Amino acid sequence: MNSVKYSFVSNFYGPEIWALFLLSWGVIVGTQSTTITSQQLQAEANAILNSGWWNTSDAHFTISNCCNWLDISCNDDGSITAIHFAHVFQYPREDSSIHFATLNLTAFRNLESLIVLGNRLRGTIPEEIGLLTKLTHLDLSGNSLLGEIPHSIRNLRRLEYLDISLNNIQGFIPSELGFLTKITTLSLSHNRLKALRHLF
Repeated sequence: MNSVKYSFVSNFYGPEIWALFLLSWGVIVGTQSTTITSQQLQAEANAILNSGWWNTSDAHFTISNCCNWLDISCNDDGSITAIHFAHVFQYPREDSSIHFATLNLTAFRNLESLIVLGNRLRGTIPEEIGLLTKLTHLDLSGNSLLGEIPHSIRNLRRLEYLDISLNNIQGFIPSELGFLTKITTLSLSHNRLKALRHLF
């Protein structure tokens, strides 16, 4: 069906016009893609800069080269795909001013792995976690997180690894976890969670 449609259009307009159309369309799409990517990269940089998780005043931690930081991985376009922040006691600092909420999760559309374990991270797991729909690994263990598991976690349909053990999370284990059908590793231990409530 596609080949017939292509043949009809090319015969109707002529090969030169058809080629010009394809070239113009490619330029338009390419321009839009570059603009969106630029805005996204800037949003990610701003999120890192404003989070307070990293000492961006240090010469080794300039925002322009954040893809080269040991804690961060990026794709070929320079978009952040992984944040691995394990046992970095000085960053985040051990004071009460560092909260999960200070990292703007909405900026990281391509994030596939978020590992922030053993850093005394405070606050609650934000509802915005559900916007990270490309996540396959989420490890928030060994922190000082409070509150409940957000219902938005049901949106993380690609999640294979989830560890929120060794925190102070409370409430019922939400039935939304039942939507995470790709999970192979799940650890919720050493919290104040109540019995499963219609999980499966």
